[in-house]
Amino acid sequence: MNGHGKAELLAFRIAEISRRWGRSIGDVDDSPVFILAAGRASGERELQRRLARTMEDEPALDATVISAMSHQLLRAASYWDKGPAAEASPSARGVETLRGLVRAQAAFLRGVSRAAGGEGRPSAWGMTSTDITGDHALYLRLLFPRARFIFLHRNPIDAFAAALRSTRNPAAADGRDLSWAAGFAEQWCRLVASFELWHKEVDGILVGYEQAMAASPGQIEAYLGERLSPPVSAPEPENGANSAAQLRADEVKLLVERTGEMAARLGYTLTAEVARAGQGSAEPEPALGTPQVHTESVRISCAVLVPAMRYIEPECEEALHELEIRGYAVRRMRGASPVDHARSRLATSALDEGFEETLWIDADTAFDPDAVEQLRSHNVPMVAGIYPRRGPRAGLAVAPVPGTAELVMGDGGGLVEVLYAGAGFLLVRREVYAAIQQR
Repeated sequence: MNGHGKAELLAFRIAEISRRWGRSIGDVDDSPVFILAAGRASGERELQRRLARTMEDEPALDATVISAMSHQLLRAASYWDKGPAAEASPSARGVETLRGLVRAQAAFLRGVSRAAGGEGRPSAWGMTSTDITGDHALYLRLLFPRARFIFLHRNPIDAFAAALRSTRNPAAADGRDLSWAAGFAEQWCRLVASFELWHKEVDGILVGYEQAMAASPGQIEAYLGERLSPPVSAPEPENGANSAAQLRADEVKLLVERTGEMAARLGYTLTAEVARAGQGSAEPEPALGTPQVHTESVRISCAVLVPAMRYIEPECEEALHELEIRGYAVRRMRGASPVDHARSRLATSALDEGFEETLWIDADTAFDPDAVEQLRSHNVPMVAGIYPRRGPRAGLAVAPVPGTAELVMGDGGGLVEVLYAGAGFLLVRREVYAAIQQR
């Protein structure tokens, strides 16, 4: 699902705001240029410098921040779900509330740009992002009706190799496993698919790395109505073979398999010759005693299932995204009411797809992605992470077995048998579902 339900809800809310009050609700005169790239090293920094919108250390649009801000807007507009009575009430129309929120959020982003050197160009500035999906451009255009959007993509093999070269993480060069390539492929496909879907909705353009790096990027200059400064650095070769030679053969094979179809739609040819170009060996064996990391080289047997009545909280969504990068299949179901029907549909679908484990996560549960591996490592049919209840009912979402002396949380904690536990962070194996069916 990859967040499509959330994208559709965001698009619906923004369309409703625009229909009721027009794009004038975002009445800022600024005309920023937002550059959304499908992963790092796709030409976004070079293009930003050529636009001369900010200083060299131009600010980046952080996906977590933008997601939280757009979520705040969704919450403010949620009264539309409360029926005709709320709709008719003057106090519920929320014009000033929404307009004030839009202005405040626009001022925040403008202030971030000024802090990075944009104060000399009060209305012409820009920001880049390498991890924001295309639907958020709808939200940014609501804040800045005159904004323009450039959506960048790059040959995925070249982009992955360039991203590895640009990272400061030493694990990228020494002993990386296939989860790096799997995570990049998932992110690249997710971002590109969203760019294809939404770029026309914001009157943006979808262009490749070579266009951003060209001496005379005609399509970009025509779109912006201005000339760009000369390139600061020379573009890298874009045939894929040179980059593939810098990667391991298994990494290139995985990238070709998972991105090839979408890359072909953009005009990239990931040929068999490119796939054979990897000069490195296959994934190295881990050293004795090194923890095993689940990767998509062999499909992870656990499906992450998230029923949500309306929204997924930003902290939860961020952790879910990290799980997707690690190779987990995350299934989100919004509008999940009643919840038992949603759980039944999600579980049935996951079992039909061949998953051996299901991890249930509530939409308001903030968690560390590493906790998922910890939960799975216990190797038991059913295990839950314990968490505090929300609302007026205090205490933990668990009922200990009578006679339990104590429950140790955090460091020093471990497995303990309980009568029941909340399903907000619950791992269930296939054998449990089979036993239920037999009864």
